[in-house]
Order: sequence, then structure tokens, then C-alpha cells
Amino acid sequence: MGSNFSMPIISNNAINLSESPLYSFFNEVKKREANGERIINLGVGLPYHDTPLDVKEAGIKAVKEGKTKYTPASGVFELKKAIAEKFKKEGLNYDTAEIVISSGAKPLLAAAEWAVIDPGDKVIISSPYYPPFVEVAKQMGAEVVLADGLACSSPDKGMAGGVLGDFGITTPNPPWQGGKALKLLIFNSPNNPIGKVYNKEELEEIAKFAKDNDLWVISDECYSDFVYGGNYLSIASLPDMKERTIVIRSFSKSYAMTGWRVGYAAGSVDVIKKISMYLDNFIGCASSISQYAALAALKDDGFTEKMRGELDENRKILIEWLDKKGIEYVYPEGAFYVFVKYANLRELDPSDEHGARSESMRIGSVAFAMELLERGIAVTPGVAFGDYDDYIRISYSVGKKKLEEALGKISKLS
Repeated sequence: MGSNFSMPIISNNAINLSESPLYSFFNEVKKREANGERIINLGVGLPYHDTPLDVKEAGIKAVKEGKTKYTPASGVFELKKAIAEKFKKEGLNYDTAEIVISSGAKPLLAAAEWAVIDPGDKVIISSPYYPPFVEVAKQMGAEVVLADGLACSSPDKGMAGGVLGDFGITTPNPPWQGGKALKLLIFNSPNNPIGKVYNKEELEEIAKFAKDNDLWVISDECYSDFVYGGNYLSIASLPDMKERTIVIRSFSKSYAMTGWRVGYAAGSVDVIKKISMYLDNFIGCASSISQYAALAALKDDGFTEKMRGELDENRKILIEWLDKKGIEYVYPEGAFYVFVKYANLRELDPSDEHGARSESMRIGSVAFAMELLERGIAVTPGVAFGDYDDYIRISYSVGKKKLEEALGKISKLS
């Protein structure tokens, strides 16, 4: 006899959650590497350096001393205190009650968005964007409004100005047809993937926009230790911005601790309490061992400075190569990526001015990235970061010799 057995239905939230090309492509690279293929990885977003020895030893020491139990969901007090000291050196005064620690930046991003937005709220996100910015906002029931940060990659154009022009926002908290008003603005500086670093004038423009519209601001500063040719400035340091800004940072990039999973956020006491409650209910605490390792990392900035210098050398190599090839890209001021318009990465036949270029444009960034992968080079398709199918993200966080080898292989595209 037949059976009436049926499977329960998964939620609409689960159905609507998209898998980013950023992660699906990363998984493909890892699978090929596991099968023995040699891949020069210019796609992955992590330092090529190893975690400093003293940081590793601090983790081992924590294990030996039995520091292997639960910690408060908001983090170890000693680490909070050290983070507060780090902020103080940058002119940001946060009490330990205004700091929360979690297992990387992503849980804090989700917790921060959960804490400040309701279904139907409008959320402005600078684009191209780090994929979780958008996916989390959508899962919270928010309506995402993208601001073309790519258009403001030159110093004379600011993101907030672009928002005002593109969306006609001219009055504080304007009404929106069929929905709520603006509630939150999310941006990252230095930006992943374009390497844009917002200067003081641009941050003041964004701050004015946020205050005029009574917005919360989430400032992703995970690459704040990777600025070339100047010091980093947080929007939270501007007048009247600390109270409405949630700063999110991570140990992953600054101290080559991606696998240790430690991030932190800072903001007003009230919002940090709510973020801590989210973590307590949905995430739990960060690894106790990793937190004590992170504490050791904060005691020595020499490693980060050395790493930044090496990455800057690679940045210059890649920029010089792109300039010589006449390839269009967004000039990177920070992080360790270059966002490249890949159409003319192919060598053009002098007798066919447009053929190779138009063919590159037709195949799309995922197909083009797969073509490079077949040649042993991994990059990230531009569609991972929004409607940028004519771009790829190239990471220069690899050894100098590997970078030069990869550029040589790309030069032979035909």
C-alpha cells in the first residue's frame, strides 16, 4: 500500500537565505587543493602570515592553566580592558561595559543588526558590500537600500553625497511610500572588496547624514590596521557619533588569527547590553582559549606593523602591473584587495580591438574566475559583492613570489 509520509517544510527564512559566491567559490578552491591541485590563492580574505608564536603560546598556556571553561557571553574582562586601552590610543574612550567580545565579527554583525532594526525598516548599505551585511538585514525583515560606494572611490566623492543624490533624501527621517523610514547605515572602512578608506571629510559627511536622519551606524573596521599612507579614523570618534555608532572589529586580520575566531564590538551601554543578550541566547561565549591568546596579541603591535609593510609592497607590485597593462581598477587605500575590471585582463589581438574584451565581458565574473581556477589561480567573482559582474576581487595577501607567479600566468591569458 502507498504511504502518506511527507517531510516537514523548512522555513521561508531558510529558503530565502542565499549562498554567496564568495563562500561557494572558496569551497571549490579548498576541494581542489584537497585533491592535490596547486592553487595560487588570490581570492581568500585572510593574511598569509602565521599567527605570532607568542600568541600561540598564550593559547597553549591557557589550556595548561585550565582556562577552558565558559566565559561570560560578553567576553573575558581582562580582554575587554585591553581592548579599551587600544581604543584609547586612537582617541576613542570606551568603558569595559561598552565592549562585547564574540567568536569573530559575524555574530556581532548579526547581533548589532538584531538590536537596532525591526521588520520593514530601511537599511542603507554601502556597495560593493561584504555579503553578510545584506543577508542578515534581509533575514531581519529589513528593506535594503544600496549606496554605490564604488562611485565614491575618488577623494572628491563621498558615499553620503551619493545617497542623498540617488535616493532624494533631503529632509530628516523622510517618509517612505509603503514602509518605514530609514533606521540604519552600514559601511566598512577600509572597504572589502574595493579597499576604500573614508577620510575625515567623508566621514563628517556620513556623520551629518546619520544625525540628520537619526540613524544608527554600524562601522565595520575589521581592516582598520591595514591603511597605507595615513592613519585610520573611526566615525565613532566624531562629535555625537559614539552614541549612535556600533564599531565592529576583529583579531582575524590584524593578528593573523582567522581560525581562532575572536571579534569585538563597542557602542553605548544600552545597545551593548542588548548585543550581549543576543549572544547569550543564540551564540554563547567565544572560545576561552582564543580570548587569552587575543589578550597576548594586543601586547605587541610590531607584528601587525611588519605585516602591513609586507602587504603594502605587494599592493604596489599589483598596482604597477595593472597600470602597465592598462587595466581599470579601484585604487586601494587599505585592506588587502584590489577590485579589478577584468575585461581587458586578456591580451588583446592588435587586429581585434574589441573581440577578446567583449568575450570576457560576456562570460561573467564567476565563469571568468573558473577559467583562472583552471589555470591554478583563485580570485573572487565580483558578483559576490553585489551587482558587479564585470569585476573580480584580487587579494594580494600572498607571498611576493606567488603573487608575481600568478600575475605572470594571468598575463598569458588569450
